[in-house]
Amino acid sequence: MPNGDDMLRLQLLQQKIRDGQVLEGVRRMIALLNEARRGIVADVMETDWQRFYLPRLRTSIERHLEQWRTLALKDLSGDQATNWEQGSADVNRLFTQMNVRVALPELPTSLLQSLQDKGARTLRGLANFAKDQIDRTIALSLITGESREATIDRIGRHLEYGTGEGKPQGKFATIAARAKFIYEHEVSAAYADAKYRRFAQSAQYAPGLKKVWLHQGHPRVPRPDHIAMHGQVRHPDEDFTNPQTGAQLAFPRDRSADIGETAGCTCTFVGWRDAFGDLADYIGPATTAARRAA
Repeated sequence: MPNGDDMLRLQLLQQKIRDGQVLEGVRRMIALLNEARRGIVADVMETDWQRFYLPRLRTSIERHLEQWRTLALKDLSGDQATNWEQGSADVNRLFTQMNVRVALPELPTSLLQSLQDKGARTLRGLANFAKDQIDRTIALSLITGESREATIDRIGRHLEYGTGEGKPQGKFATIAARAKFIYEHEVSAAYADAKYRRFAQSAQYAPGLKKVWLHQGHPRVPRPDHIAMHGQVRHPDEDFTNPQTGAQLAFPRDRSADIGETAGCTCTFVGWRDAFGDLADYIGPATTAARRAA
């Protein structure tokens, strides 16, 4: 039987691998959006800058954004499915390491489909938002007499959110930031949901196993309320409690909770039992626990 350190290391390594996959997915999502931006900018440059051609330009913009939405949705839905399967598989590996082997039914695909439908609606809303923002920019430039070059700069600068020097600017900075958030939020939710459901199923065959909230630190803005939740211990079927908001969550990124509880959350939960030793030694302090996966 592996000791507590081995069990924690396995769980954190699984999370580290998944986080790396999410980052790669974000890069692909932004690359697709960047391709759409290049197409839009090229069409703006080739358009005779007169009101007569504005409907044709808007049709072109809509075509580029719809193509982006279609490709992005394919990526998002596929990555949600992959992470759903991985969340379940990671728990299976964990229980195998604990010498708990039990045949369980697959998680209902209807649950995954619900998450994918939500992601599709969110992407559609972002594409419509992008079209509206670009329309407004072009219309304003015509009203004010702004040059075509200035308009191109306004709608196209610094698309690749978070790269290069300085703060991203222009309309596409907002669009890219929202695309990044949608991908991270929806894909992470698929993994977390499947992981929790499989954990709850499997825990019935591992007496004494509990779940522990683990705060791993946000890359930009750590949340004090989630830091305060670090080390909360619950039975598999019990909810964690946010001490500041009173919110109840079955697991980090629980989609049944308010968006304010899950947006930008990078927390996870790990399995623990008394035999693993002192809990404080097992998980380490908040914001640094993930380093033990290295």
